[in-house]
Amino acid sequence: MKLENNRDLPVDIEIFQHFQHPHWTIQNLPGNYEKVDLDTIKYRLTLPARTKEYLLTYTLTLFEGERRQKRRNSR
Repeated sequence: MKLENNRDLPVDIEIFQHFQHPHWTIQNLPGNYEKVDLDTIKYRLTLPARTKEYLLTYTLTLFEGERRQKRRNSR
């Protein structure tokens, strides 16, 4: 996800991401996120003034079939 701030002031951003899948894990997301419901996260960050490009990257793993059952049993 690419973000930019054209203002002269820092801005606080709240990003909601829906995954359309109830069985997932997320990794490599800088900072902390909040799990809102089964398939949604909320991520907050402050973008410094005049940020031309901020690239927000993360790794999302979806669990299907046997992998979903193994993950459920490991909890």
